[in-house]
Amino acid sequence: MKIIIDADHITYRAAASCSPTKAKPFQEDIVDAIWRAESMISQIFHDLNSTDAEFYISGEGNWRYDIYPDYKANRRDIPKPMWLEEVREHLIVQYKAEIVNGKEVDDMCGIRLTQEGDNAVCASLDKDMKTVPGNHYSWETRGATWIKPAMKTIVSPYDALRNFYGQLITGDQADNIPGFDGKMRSKIPLFVEKLLLPLQDMKEEKDMYEYCQFVWDNNPDMDTYAQVLYIQRKEDDKWQSPLLPPTT
Repeated sequence: MKIIIDADHITYRAAASCSPTKAKPFQEDIVDAIWRAESMISQIFHDLNSTDAEFYISGEGNWRYDIYPDYKANRRDIPKPMWLEEVREHLIVQYKAEIVNGKEVDDMCGIRLTQEGDNAVCASLDKDMKTVPGNHYSWETRGATWIKPAMKTIVSPYDALRNFYGQLITGDQADNIPGFDGKMRSKIPLFVEKLLLPLQDMKEEKDMYEYCQFVWDNNPDMDTYAQVLYIQRKEDDKWQSPLLPPTT
């Protein structure tokens, strides 16, 4: 099975866990960061019983900024961890990681997962990927420690749609996308969880969309955020309202 890996999660976590201290020479921290990245990769290969992997790393540009200039604006002042570039370079050299420009790594993973179908699994920590049907694998580490069991799940087309429209209701604080009431939340309160329940009984995208319109009180901004939340399944793919005629 081919493993499609969002390598940004590996590079950021490995680098961030190795901030230098006075007691540690810089060179040791670089080695440790690379070792932690390798540890994550080895575990992924072991769990999925495959070394046939594609690695994708963020580059420059993202079409979402043309639609919503405040996309990820909450991250602009966060400094990048030391050793990030060194770990990135290691994955590029050792694993031929591909730099993704003009779109997000999520998009590239969504495109490749759609192309490969049941022959592939996407390894990512991003919950957004669960809006794309297919095989998914997630893991969680703190430094070099595996802090919870890794999981492989299958997301059906129905569940992918429910996840997408549920995210449209809740918003996504990590990407600076507000929910139906304009608020950014790190946790979903009970009353919002209740708003998501009707989606579980729906199988038509049109019904899910119209329900979201009701929750959003027909706010036209909803369609803008839907475009930004959408993960591509093919090159130049874009979300459009299911009430509109399909494009050819």
